[in-house]
Amino acid sequence: MHDAAPMTLGPDQHLVLIGLMGTGKTTVGRRVAALLDRPFVDNDVELERRAGRTARDVAAQDGVEALHRMEADALGVVLARRPGAVVASPASVVELADVDARLAPHVVVWLDADPAAVARRIDGLDHRPLPEHDRVRQLAAMDRERRSTYARLADVTVHEGDDRPDELARRVVAAVAAH
Repeated sequence: MHDAAPMTLGPDQHLVLIGLMGTGKTTVGRRVAALLDRPFVDNDVELERRAGRTARDVAAQDGVEALHRMEADALGVVLARRPGAVVASPASVVELADVDARLAPHVVVWLDADPAAVARRIDGLDHRPLPEHDRVRQLAAMDRERRSTYARLADVTVHEGDDRPDELARRVVAAVAAH
């Protein structure tokens, strides 16, 4: 976590949502952007626009490593844009070699969720690069591998519970304002 001084979101700073796939970065991010009167950018959409195919297709055709490189490239483009937006980052953002430097100028919010709840949420979605069988086990393994990095990068952590997206978005905005 960065310093504990009160947080303000500058006009050129992005509010970057991080967390496992399926934690609501897109759904909640759109609502946070509306509450803050900022543009919203979904890195998955940016990747698809740049690659001409979904993340799942990239992973299947080129491999997960290639997907993560493409996600990183797309994120670099997004973070260079001005004015600041609310950005739904790829779940793999924590695997970037220069992730600290990339995210340091921005406000980072970790949407922390239970892997079993995430698996239920993404059930039936086919754009995710994660096989349908045993998603809970796979998400739990990702969570274990990435948890400490998500925590280190986050200025603010919002633990998901049973909140609906609108309430979760309000909690994100309040947590950022209070930090």
